[in-house]
Amino acid sequence: MAELFSSLSDRLSGILDKLTGRGALSESDVADAMREVRRALLEADVALEVVRAFTEKVKANSVGVELIKSVTPGQLVVKLVHDELIATLGSQGEPIYASASGTVLQAGRSGGYGNLVDLSHGKGIDTRYGHLSKIL
Repeated sequence: MAELFSSLSDRLSGILDKLTGRGALSESDVADAMREVRRALLEADVALEVVRAFTEKVKANSVGVELIKSVTPGQLVVKLVHDELIATLGSQGEPIYASASGTVLQAGRSGGYGNLVDLSHGKGIDTRYGHLSKIL
């Protein structure tokens, strides 16, 4: 997950510089920014359908939005992407459900993952839920 956000941050930095000093976001500005977001998400192995839905929602929420004087178009795009990531991934306190039955291999603190639950579904398929606020 850290790689995803690092890649998004790197890709957005260049496009956000181009948005500085504008009074409102144009469709072209948003398309350029969303192209970089789309590439970063796809490189992080996010499903194509999720990427398409995500970028369409951000586009719909951003084109023609008037800016507050203290907020640049680049900052607005960052906020819109952040808000949509929260909506897509879920906010703090939402329950997490395993996608299939399995055996818990590990539950507890694990290095960079923080609180972690690691499940084995058999046949070499595992699911790892990390960065959890708590384990019930």
